[in-house]
Amino acid sequence: MEAEPVDNEALRELIDHQERIREDERKRIAREIHDELGQYLLALRIEVSLLKDASNDVMRQRQTRVDRILEHVDSTVKSVRTIINNLRPAVLDLGLVPSLEWQARDFERRNGIRCEFFTTDENLSLDDEPSTVLFRILQETLTNVVRHAKATHVKISLSTGKDRLVMRVADNGIGMPKVRNRKIKSFGLAGIRERIAMLNGEFSIESNDAGTILTFILPYGQPDDLFSGHPERA
Repeated sequence: MEAEPVDNEALRELIDHQERIREDERKRIAREIHDELGQYLLALRIEVSLLKDASNDVMRQRQTRVDRILEHVDSTVKSVRTIINNLRPAVLDLGLVPSLEWQARDFERRNGIRCEFFTTDENLSLDDEPSTVLFRILQETLTNVVRHAKATHVKISLSTGKDRLVMRVADNGIGMPKVRNRKIKSFGLAGIRERIAMLNGEFSIESNDAGTILTFILPYGQPDDLFSGHPERA
């Protein structure tokens, strides 16, 4: 089969888009560190300086200062945990299934959109890289649902069988008119396709005015697949 020619312009636009996403993420993290963590640390320094002041030797005043310092310490720890979680959610350490379940619950809580998660394999085991990719893909997909789908219900399913892992995300929104799987104009979806392709997987879309279904397929349980050290392929 003859290879499809590379669209250099589209490739450059995708690379530029991904770089903008990375830069926006750096700015967001820097802003969180400056606006939250920086302020908490400054407040801590002020409170400690006041605690050293001889005029605050009265026990009640010192106790009030100590209580404020402890509050700032708690806020600082919470801010650090939030920043770390944004970089790599700690829930991923629990495994793929718990992390996707958590993401579904968190999505429903934050957006008021009913979100259900189903799996045929509660004990599914996956390496860190594909687990992280699927977690981020689901994150991007759910973000798109909020921004564009006008959906009230989302179903996420994860299943294994026939040497493959399948994740499906279905919503009951307004659909994606004129979507063609091989010519996706949305850079968000193009980025998802690129991530799946890097893991030798497949990505497809079914969409109409009754909703959209995104299907992600990865090799699973094969002796020479991405779960065995990424061997060279002929």
